[in-house]
Amino acid sequence: MHIKTITIQGFKSYKNHTVTDEFSPHHNVVVGRNGSGKSNFFAAIRFVLSDAYTKLSREERQSLLHEGSGTAVMSAFVEICFDNSDRRLPISSDEVVIRRTIGLKKDEYSIDHKSATKNEVMDLLESGGFSRANPYYIVPQGRITSLTNAKDEQRLNLLKEVAGTQVYDQKRQESLKVLEETEGQRKRINDSLTLIRERLAELETEKEELRDYHEKDREKRSLEYIILDRELKDITATIERLEEARFRSNDQNVQSLEEFTAYDERIAELEEFIFNLKNQNQLLLSEKDQLTSDLSDKIKTKAQRELEYSQITESGEQYKKQSSSLQSEIKSLRKTISGKTAQLNQISPQLESLLQQENDLRQQVQRLESNQTFLHSKQGRNHRFTSKKERDNWLNNEIQGIGQSITTSHEIQSTLQADLDELEQKLNETHEIIQQSRDTVMRSTESTQQSVKLIDDTVAQCEKLKDERKVLWRDIRAQEAEVEKLQKACNTAQSNAFSTLSHAQKEGLNAVNRIVKKLNLTGVYGPLAELISVTPQFEVAAEVTAGNSLFHIVVDNEDTATTIMQELYRENSGRATFMPLNRLHPKRINYPEHEHVLPLISNITYAEEIDSAVRQVFGKTVVTMNLDLGLQISQGNDLNAITMSGDRVSNKGTITGGFYDTRKSRLAAFIEYQRIREELEKQVQHLNDLKDQNETKSQEINKINNDINSYRASHQKLMSSLSPLDSLLHSKVVEEGQIKELISEKKKTLQSTASSIEALTNNQASLTTELNSPFNQVLSSEEIQTLKNLSSILPPQQKKLQEISFERTQVEQSKTELEIEITQNLQSRLDRLVSKLSSLLNKGDDSAAAASASISESKRILEQLKKEIKATKTELTKLAEKTDENIKEITANEGELQQLKDSRIKLARSIENLNKQAEKHISKRSVLVQRRDEVVSKIRELGVLPPDAFTRYESVDADTLLKKFHRVSNDLKRYGHVNKKAVEQYNEFTKNEEGLEHRKAELEQSRKSIERLIKTLDMRKDEAIDRTFRQVSKCFSEIFEKLVPAGKGELVMHRKRDATKGRGRGRGRGRHSDDAANEEEEEEEEDEEDEDGDVDMDNTAVTDGSRIFSIESYVGIGISVSFNSKEDDQQRIEQLSGGQKSLCALTLIFAIQMSDPAPFYLFDEIDANLDTQYRTAVAAMIREQARSAQFICTTFRTEMIHVADQFYGVSFQNKMSSIASITQDDALTFVEGQQRP
Repeated sequence: MHIKTITIQGFKSYKNHTVTDEFSPHHNVVVGRNGSGKSNFFAAIRFVLSDAYTKLSREERQSLLHEGSGTAVMSAFVEICFDNSDRRLPISSDEVVIRRTIGLKKDEYSIDHKSATKNEVMDLLESGGFSRANPYYIVPQGRITSLTNAKDEQRLNLLKEVAGTQVYDQKRQESLKVLEETEGQRKRINDSLTLIRERLAELETEKEELRDYHEKDREKRSLEYIILDRELKDITATIERLEEARFRSNDQNVQSLEEFTAYDERIAELEEFIFNLKNQNQLLLSEKDQLTSDLSDKIKTKAQRELEYSQITESGEQYKKQSSSLQSEIKSLRKTISGKTAQLNQISPQLESLLQQENDLRQQVQRLESNQTFLHSKQGRNHRFTSKKERDNWLNNEIQGIGQSITTSHEIQSTLQADLDELEQKLNETHEIIQQSRDTVMRSTESTQQSVKLIDDTVAQCEKLKDERKVLWRDIRAQEAEVEKLQKACNTAQSNAFSTLSHAQKEGLNAVNRIVKKLNLTGVYGPLAELISVTPQFEVAAEVTAGNSLFHIVVDNEDTATTIMQELYRENSGRATFMPLNRLHPKRINYPEHEHVLPLISNITYAEEIDSAVRQVFGKTVVTMNLDLGLQISQGNDLNAITMSGDRVSNKGTITGGFYDTRKSRLAAFIEYQRIREELEKQVQHLNDLKDQNETKSQEINKINNDINSYRASHQKLMSSLSPLDSLLHSKVVEEGQIKELISEKKKTLQSTASSIEALTNNQASLTTELNSPFNQVLSSEEIQTLKNLSSILPPQQKKLQEISFERTQVEQSKTELEIEITQNLQSRLDRLVSKLSSLLNKGDDSAAAASASISESKRILEQLKKEIKATKTELTKLAEKTDENIKEITANEGELQQLKDSRIKLARSIENLNKQAEKHISKRSVLVQRRDEVVSKIRELGVLPPDAFTRYESVDADTLLKKFHRVSNDLKRYGHVNKKAVEQYNEFTKNEEGLEHRKAELEQSRKSIERLIKTLDMRKDEAIDRTFRQVSKCFSEIFEKLVPAGKGELVMHRKRDATKGRGRGRGRGRHSDDAANEEEEEEEEDEEDEDGDVDMDNTAVTDGSRIFSIESYVGIGISVSFNSKEDDQQRIEQLSGGQKSLCALTLIFAIQMSDPAPFYLFDEIDANLDTQYRTAVAAMIREQARSAQFICTTFRTEMIHVADQFYGVSFQNKMSSIASITQDDALTFVEGQQRP
């Protein structure tokens, strides 16, 4: 077994959680600077394993806790993990963890993380080899020095401690204490025996007088029994009569209460009926006021609507006239346009035919004229030219000029054609715009009509919603009246339910409900009265049993109760009592089996989760037929008993009760309060729903009003858009006419240009032909004939052309006039009339058209208003009649109510008298019961009576009995000095005498046993010291020889001289001495060296097999050593140097450890004062012993590091220590650095 790991937190300089690496099972070395925490590390181990830190004061506990900067440390712990693979500790696990925790007040131990006591931990360690008597397996700093400077007596005390003499001393002290107590008891017994014997002599003389006294006393007790028995029978009979009277009174009370309850119910019924009638009247009056207001509003609305209807009718008639006129005019215009269009359609083909004829004829005439002109020109030219060449030059010039004219005409023709195409395209665009505008006007007209219809529908819907909202308003007022009525009833019921509670309790109950809702707590069931349902006939018994527990609040656990109580305290909101279910553990009760006994809890219905709370309040109570049975049941079964009427018997026999007024039942009042409160919550919820519906209706009305405004804005926008469309249409129509005129002119110009080009072309062709002909000064016969023909043909053709042209001009003029009439006059007028009619139709409510459209709606609204006014007047009449009927009924019922109240007052007085009578019966019965109990008690106190006591005085009257009783009592007064218990005392004293004699013999035997035990303990103590000294002395010699091979060392026991020897000093070696002469020489040498000479010594060794010296003869243990030779005289430790003294002390520690080995050893700088050679020897010895045990050492020397297996470094930073595993080189480097000057 060895230490595996150590965990420290908060202990001294180790503030943080510190866990060491696993220790080696052999030799471990811990290094660190002074003040870094090495000694605190060893102190932590001692804190767990030794008795060094016991019975600590608060200041001492504080000193063990870390006191550095930062958060204050309130507790610390040290945990040591042992490797238990060898099962040295009697625990079946490979690891055993022992922890000790310390705080300012607490000190706790644990084994394997389970709580344990200090003794259990110490017993476990001792079973693993950690001896309490030998604490030297831990050697802290200063232990070597203290042993070095110790005196012989101190080393002897050390040996006693190692030998375990404390156990013997403790047992010896206990034995001596017991022996002293035994002697004291023997003395007291002897004194008691003397007194008893003297008292027995006195009692012998008192026995005779006592016999006479007993005779008189028996007679007195017989008389007293008869008197008390007769009184008991009288009391019992009186109690029975009182019970019968009380039962009769209870029956009368029950009847009266039933009658009173009937009165109450009837009164409550009438009051509620009257209250309802008054509320109904109030509602009727409110409704009447509302209807009156509505009637007034409707009459005003009707008047306004009639005025509007009159205006609308006038506007409608005007609108009809305007509309009819416009429609007639539009119809006439359209008919005219149709006629004109038909005429235009007839003229157009005729005009085209005439134009074609005119063109053909014109071309023909132009050709003829051209030929004629050409021939005339030729005829005239030929006279001007003298030669062909001159003619040809002129012709060429003419042909060239005509060509240029043709070219110019073609250009003009192209320009005209382009202009004409552009105009026709513009005409098409204008026509398309006109058509689109007309379509837009038509669509806008339809949209405005739809908009007007939508506005009217939306307004109707809004009016409908307003009517529905008015209905909701009436419902809300009625519901508010109902809620107000229920609120008053709830307040009354609450006052009745909480009438017996204090103000603080009332506030507390109300505050709890508010806190539970505010914090959204779960696990709060509510007051007990809310959670149970009691069979009606057992309500009185349940209420009397529970008392104020009815209002205790049931919760799931104390945490919930604490939360609510803290909030109550914070708000200062009254007081409440809680019943945490997890803290209630009522016992299950076996109820007695009796046909007239019922457990009260069996008549209570409740949820399973509150079973413990209900059993806590009602579990120990049973319901019985009467008080006598209840008294019997309560005394025999440790139960409380209660009757149906509320009379109660506690398990201690206390009787309480009397008349219980069921009218003041808190349980019934609380149930009624709960019912009304639930109904109030439902009605409040319904009222909130109605208000929500009203709010929704208002929002819908607001939304519809917004829609109406939006629709009207859209309608106005449409109306505003029609005017620009009319202007655009008119301008485009005018533009279309102008374009058509331009197109006509362009066509004429184009036609004329084409004719000119044709004429020029023909002329050019003629000139070219002439150019190619021979030159003649006169025309040819053919040309002359042609010229003659042309002269005869051309005039008729020209005339015909003029006629056709005139006709064409006439037709064209007619067509133009028709087109202008249609487009610029008739169509424009038609468009304006259509726009005006559309505007008339779309002006809305403010226009005649809208008025005409809404005449039927206004008429419908007026009819509806008339019906509503008539219905409202009818309803007002009915309300007035209903109000009058209610007033009459209220008056009649109030009269009956007053009569009932008067009767109830008389009955209440009667009940009060019966209650007082019942209370008197109860009071008198209680006095009689108390007197009966006293009589029964006196009869019992009489004790055993003579056999004739029951029949001897049966026939004697009461006066004679009393006289005899007084006479016997007076006779007994003469025996006042007699010891009435002389016989009993004599027998008792005799028995006590025998017991004391027996006890005296036992104490004598015990004293002898204790004396033998003390002798045995002394002998074993001497043997233990002798045995320990031999073991330690032998180990000391062996270890010293190993550490100092050239030297020799031994322990010397000093003792007092025997009585036969003179004064001087003797020396007892750690070995047997068989040569007396050598011992005497040694004693003489020591006498010469000793300067004190005040102590008598014996030169005999501690024990020599034939005799054992008493421990009282030992005075000290010396150390005698030689460092240079085994033969030289040895020196005492006082004569050695400091290093040699330390080595001797260390040798003694090793010897003690070897004589009583432990599983591991802790050495704190044991080599600090040793020379190099001794340090090496000590390190070698530790290395050798580490094979079978674990060593944990601290050092500042390198010798021990060279032989160790595991190394640890302790550091100190920020006022906190820590420990970590390091290498051997790191340990050597640290130690060598510390040794440098």
